[in-house]
Amino acid sequence: MNEHSISVIPPPAPQVGRNSRTACGLVAILVCVFASNFGIHNFMLGYKGKAIAQLVITIANHALFWTVGTIFNIVTLGFGYFITLPLYLLIWAAVDIWGIVEGIMIFSNKDFRDADGNLLKD
Repeated sequence: MNEHSISVIPPPAPQVGRNSRTACGLVAILVCVFASNFGIHNFMLGYKGKAIAQLVITIANHALFWTVGTIFNIVTLGFGYFITLPLYLLIWAAVDIWGIVEGIMIFSNKDFRDADGNLLKD
């Protein structure tokens, strides 16, 4: 080679799934659909903050429904769950919809990346 020649090195291709917490986006989508309330898909993808938020909201929702609902049930002579059940179902649905929307985002975005910036395999 000539001493004045310039070597051009192409940029490295993005890693697909090699260092990713999940090698397949399909797995993340399925977990979003079937277990979105617990934030498992976010744990898999490395988004710990969102995962912990979904898990805490779900556990707190269950705990409050059973404790407060039981107390209301005793105080109101059997009608307590009619008071707490709508709120419980509303919170459950909100967290579930949150997970399903994330699943749709993963499915519709071919360049979706995990928390480390790695692309997910199809």
